[in-house]
Parts: sequence; structure tokens; C-alpha cells
Amino acid sequence: QSGAGLGGLFQGTSMATQQDSITVQSYLTSRAAMVRLDEEEGFKAVFSDPAIDPLQRLAEPATNEAAYAIYQDHVKISYDPTEGIVKMEVIAADPAFSRQMSEALIRYAEQRVDNLTSRLRDDQMAGARESYEEAEQAMLDAQAEVLRLQESMGIFDATSDAPSIMG
Repeated sequence: QSGAGLGGLFQGTSMATQQDSITVQSYLTSRAAMVRLDEEEGFKAVFSDPAIDPLQRLAEPATNEAAYAIYQDHVKISYDPTEGIVKMEVIAADPAFSRQMSEALIRYAEQRVDNLTSRLRDDQMAGARESYEEAEQAMLDAQAEVLRLQESMGIFDATSDAPSIMG
């Protein structure tokens, strides 16, 4: 049995919200996470091993549905709103595989957090770019208005060289 806390994933980020933590929890408890764990770490093969207790073992051929039932029994993910952390407990017949699964799931959670924060950063950058472009246009408009006023009042001719006029 192995336990690992995922609380540090969101700490110190602008993503430390309950909804984002629940999103990560949802993903880690999903069939998609189990399928990825099978593809990358051999989840079905490990739980189909004849050395495993027949009550815990996946029958051959192991379907995704049967594997997901085992996954739900052996991978417990919960969100603690009082501490704001996602907790994980992984149980396997072999402690090394339990650790391997825990590390893979933490990696998946980190990638999910990266995706969430990347979208937020992209949205923030889009807003910042838009604000910058609006400010740039406002500055150009203001410069054009100053020039127009100077010309209309005869302060100086925009087509002339300003230093020679000032001289």
C-alpha cells in the first residue's frame, strides 16, 4: 500500500481553487486515467498476474470495464476542502508497482494542472495583448490630435523640422 498527497500541485499558483482540485480528482478517478495507466505502466497485466489472489485478479482477457472496477477499488482519490488538497491512496499486491502507479498518477495530475494553468495564462496574455493594443492606439490617436491642434493654432507646422522652429 502506498499513499501520496497531491496538495502541493496547486499551492503557490493562481489555480488553487476548489473547482480545479475537483477537476484533477475527477480526471484521476476516470476511465481515461486508468486506460493511460494501463498503456504506460501495464495496469491490466499486473492485475492479471496468476500470483495475485483470485478475488483481486482480473480475468483473462481483461476488459477495460473489469480493469476499471479493479482500478476503483485500488486507487482512492479524494479532495479535502478544509486543507485544499487532493489525497491519493494506491493499493497493489506489489509495493513497487504501487509506488510506480502513484508516481504515474501524480505525473498525470501535474500535466492536468499544467494544462489548466496554461489555458489561464493564454487567456490572461490575450487580455493583456488586447489592452496593450488599445493603449497603443489611444497613444497614436492622442499624438495625432496634438499635432492637429498645433497645426490649427499655428504653433508649428508638422511638416517642418521642429528643432529649427524652436531655434
